[in-house]
Amino acid sequence: MDDPTICAIFDAANTWDIETSEVAVKKGSTKEVRDLAAMFVRDHKAVRQQGRDLVKKLGVTPTPPKDFALVADHEQAMKTLKSTSGKEFDRAFLTHEVSVHKAVSAAINGTLLPATQNAERKALQGAAAPAFTP
Repeated sequence: MDDPTICAIFDAANTWDIETSEVAVKKGSTKEVRDLAAMFVRDHKAVRQQGRDLVKKLGVTPTPPKDFALVADHEQAMKTLKSTSGKEFDRAFLTHEVSVHKAVSAAINGTLLPATQNAERKALQGAAAPAFTP
């Protein structure tokens, strides 16, 4: 896995968490869910922007992997979140967030960090890893 692919995956993971969390900011049935979602939006936007700034600085063109299976997973999550409400929505959102954060944390620590060649990119991913820890 090369740095352009890693950059695309890192950006997508942050973008997708922003998108699901923006839905939860509007649809969460409790203040706690809405506040958690707002925190995710804020934190992931900041991390995504740091990644995009670094990509620009390094002149890297992010290239998503072929057959990026996580695209379908995200689309399904969005469909589920948009079609539920109340406590069912909260449960779906929280379950999704725990699942995604576990998967992304495992990918960052097990695949992305070891494969990243650029030291600045590696430092950013390492610093961002806690944001994905459930």
